[in-house]
Amino acid sequence: MRSLLIVAVAALAAMSCGGGGDRTPASTPTAPTAITQAPPSSPTPARATPITPEVRPTPAALTVTVPTPTATPAPVPIPVQRVLAGAFRVEQAYPRISYSRMIALAFADDVSGTAFLVLQPGQIMSFDASDENREATELLDIRDRVKDRGNEEGLLGLALDPDFQRTGYLFVYYTASDPNRGVLSRFTVEPDGLSADPDSELVVLEVDQPYQNHNGGQVLFGPDGYLYLGLGDAGSRGDPRGNGQDPATHLGTILRFDVASLDSTGSYTIPGDNPFIELSNARGEI
Repeated sequence: MRSLLIVAVAALAAMSCGGGGDRTPASTPTAPTAITQAPPSSPTPARATPITPEVRPTPAALTVTVPTPTATPAPVPIPVQRVLAGAFRVEQAYPRISYSRMIALAFADDVSGTAFLVLQPGQIMSFDASDENREATELLDIRDRVKDRGNEEGLLGLALDPDFQRTGYLFVYYTASDPNRGVLSRFTVEPDGLSADPDSELVVLEVDQPYQNHNGGQVLFGPDGYLYLGLGDAGSRGDPRGNGQDPATHLGTILRFDVASLDSTGSYTIPGDNPFIELSNARGEI
């Protein structure tokens, strides 16, 4: 707008000054016309144009191409007759070792390669596991104190001490009578490794067993070095005494002991992180 005013003023100045040559008499001057500037009109508001987000192409390095998986054919069901006929075969690993009521097998964690076979009537046999033709010899016989009249009674579990090569300790669980009970005991293998003295028994725990079934009896050492013992609910049908839901009894539970330093009476230590150790109405061994 300012440039238009300058041009208009310059034109008026040229007209008033005149040019060269004859001059035409000046006419009666007229009043100068006022030059006014129209006030700027209110601009019409521009309609807002929606902003379209800029879509940037994905860099090639970030593009992931997932291959189409190859369809896997559905498995074809194998008839049971075929499985029994040829898919599996049972072989006797040690042809010269065969007893009735064999229930557990443990291996010495040392260079001897000795295996220990548990017989439910109350014997532990040992043999060289590296020789398939080796016969087993009797390591321990405690049939005189084991009750095995019931199908689920007898010598039911065996675990070797984690330091068995040095200590020679065997931990076993068996059922006994007068009164009917389950017994967790420790026996010691002689230095020659050929036998264990029945008189070396150190009783660790005794639990009442009112019935002949559901005695449990698995014994194992965990990676924490503690001894674990699994007990049944003590038997009969349907757990009539509710032992499986009663933390005040050892029955129907898995027990955990520290037996690394048993004293002469068989007293053990309960690990401090056992879950019920601080409850007055529960067995801390659970």
